Amino acid sequence: MTVSTFETNISKSTEPLRALTGIRGLAAWWVVAYHFRDILPTATPSPLAHFIAYGYLAVDLFFVLSGYVIAANYSLWFCAGEMSRVSYIHFLALRLSRVYPVHLVILLLFMVIPLSAVLSPHHHDLGDINAPYYLCSFLLIQGWGLVDGPAWNMPAWSISDEWFAYLAFPLICRVSFRFSRTAAHSLLFIMFFAIVLAVVSSLRLNPQGMTDFQWFGLVRCMCEFSMGIGVYHLLKVSPSSSSNLILGLILLIAGLAIFIYQPSTEYFVLPLSFAGLVFALAGDYGAIASLLRAKPLQLLGQISYSTYICHYLIKFLIKFALLRPGIQPDYVFPSYILAVLCASSLLHVYIERPAQIALRREIRLRFRGAAK
Repeated sequence: MTVSTFETNISKSTEPLRALTGIRGLAAWWVVAYHFRDILPTATPSPLAHFIAYGYLAVDLFFVLSGYVIAANYSLWFCAGEMSRVSYIHFLALRLSRVYPVHLVILLLFMVIPLSAVLSPHHHDLGDINAPYYLCSFLLIQGWGLVDGPAWNMPAWSISDEWFAYLAFPLICRVSFRFSRTAAHSLLFIMFFAIVLAVVSSLRLNPQGMTDFQWFGLVRCMCEFSMGIGVYHLLKVSPSSSSNLILGLILLIAGLAIFIYQPSTEYFVLPLSFAGLVFALAGDYGAIASLLRAKPLQLLGQISYSTYICHYLIKFLIKFALLRPGIQPDYVFPSYILAVLCASSLLHVYIERPAQIALRREIRLRFRGAAK
């Protein structure tokens, strides 16, 4: 398959999935609230605070979403025919153009932490400034269990794990393509990875004190990313309809009900629930999808990657600037939210989109030359 054929195929599959864009924006802000849950305003209702306390689960939704979106955009490159080295490198270059520029900028800005230690030695809440972890972060391998962590821009561990999933995507794609020829096979594919995740989750505590970030995070990513690919194949054999919406929402509600009754099932029922949510919304069908297509949610979804990558740095800066005697605690959380919204908007407009456009233009030119 030539590069021009790649571009033709990808152009057919990159129409914005607006309902999924909206849910991605909400998920990003769930994570943002979770990472600042220790200083929520005192008037925060208890149910809302309880919901925010589970914001780490939004990462699992991101992994399922990512698997679906990557499969929808790139499966034609790898599912049939002979996979070439050129197509593989082209795919990885495109993914790097999406995730790396903002990651690099924020990683460099994190050097403000040791600088602040020099300027304000009385401030002790500076976090872990682990040098090996910082260096591994440049290579996007900090979440692979090679170094102790997490440290620095802690949410970026999931970007590291997604990079691992991108490296493995062609293989997963080809296996899923050969296996998921029917709806029943696609469901078995999804269920297999849900069971693997549940089993590994039940075994993840160990006497050496290994953390989720060192190995379980990678398992979460690979299983849920694969489940998202399974959802893509399921939708191919089950064209979008009202029945898909109903079935997906039933799975979502059932999973949430089981989780509320038995929270220890989170890494079995919730990934399945998130797969049901993606299945329900991928067709942009129904009243819920219509709500998620609202312009404010679309804007939040468009800047969600920048929001996710920058918010932990903003947390540090806000806490460093405002958590001191004389500052009312209830003012800190709104300041944090406003700062994250402004910073992620600026990052998206001035770094993320321009860098992606420029890099993709360069990639297109280089791979056209390689195809000749």
